[in-house]
This record gives sequence, C-alpha cells and structure tokens, in this order.
Amino acid sequence: MKHKLIAIACLPVLLAACSFIPKSPGADRVLLLPLERVKSCTEVGQTKVQVLDRVGFVARRGASVDQDLQRVAKNNAVDMGGDTIAALSGPVNGRQTFGVYKCL
Repeated sequence: MKHKLIAIACLPVLLAACSFIPKSPGADRVLLLPLERVKSCTEVGQTKVQVLDRVGFVARRGASVDQDLQRVAKNNAVDMGGDTIAALSGPVNGRQTFGVYKCL
C-alpha cells in the first residue's frame, strides 16, 4: 500500500518531464532560425502555440516546454506550407508566437 501511494505521488513529477506532442510528417525538415535570419524569406503567416507548462501542481522544466512549443510550431508550419519558423515572442505560461516562413 505504501509503495502505491509513493508511485501515485511521483506520477506528476514524472509526467512533467514527458513530451506528448507527436511530430507531423515533414516537421523534422522545418528549421528554427533567429528572426534576423528570415528577413529575406517569404512570410507565410504566424502561429500562436500553447502547451501545458504544469502537470497538476508541478511545473514542467523550461527546456521541455520550449521543445514542445517548437514542435507544435513546426507541425503548424508544415500545415501552412512553410519550411522555417522564428520566434516572435518568448515563451510565457506555455504560450508562444512564431512566424512561419518559406526560405528554401
């Protein structure tokens, strides 16, 4: 019984480190560039993305949240016909805006 309680108590911590965002086909070919490097690219649009930054009362690691935000933005870029993304804002509470560009 004691082991089950410990396992249940640790579950949010373990889940907080996990990523649940699948990659869309082609998303691995989408580049993430700094905004100053996309000046000569054609802007396709913008995507506002959101992921969980907390699991229950446990905050997820910043790097995990950043990675998930970028993964969602790359997935959206594929759907929009873009091949490059650039952050237009910093991540705040699991939300971020990216520009989507056609560079290649």
